[in-house]
Amino acid sequence: PRFRLVTGVQTCALPISAVIQTLFQTGLAAERLELELTESIFLDAVQRNLETMGKIRSLGIKIVMDDFGIGFSSLNYLRSFPFDRIKIDRSFIRDMLNDQRAQSIVSAIMTLGHAMSMEVIAEGVETAAQLDMLRHTSCTTAQGFLMGRPAALADLSAYPGMTDTAITSSKSVKISRDHLS
Repeated sequence: PRFRLVTGVQTCALPISAVIQTLFQTGLAAERLELELTESIFLDAVQRNLETMGKIRSLGIKIVMDDFGIGFSSLNYLRSFPFDRIKIDRSFIRDMLNDQRAQSIVSAIMTLGHAMSMEVIAEGVETAAQLDMLRHTSCTTAQGFLMGRPAALADLSAYPGMTDTAITSSKSVKISRDHLS
């Protein structure tokens, strides 16, 4: 399996030079890095954030809107910012088995994301019943404890394709395997 390194970002004030330097130092291919941004980032300095995201994306790094559907959700963000993927907030996935309205929201977000050529990720899949329900939708990617617990980067060196050169820090970086197979 091909792993992606996914990290949450709390601000778009992330210096592009720091991102480039980190990629160079670790040897990680830019297309394997994903930055997850929450909607609250977009409340201030919209133009600056848009420019920063464009520069990051031009490097080949993927940009993911995390926790979509809660907080300050705005369809304008999906239209204005260059997202590659959106992640449906785990609260909708958790509730979709027993709440028709949550199920409708999950379906609508998937339809919207696919119509805008974005991958849609179901976040927080913890049960086989949730995964089975997602299999009957247009969802192609899921993330959650059912597929695997987050792991320290050093613990992934046993997986094929992961090398010691990619492990440069003892700090834990939480990632999860995404799949629906």
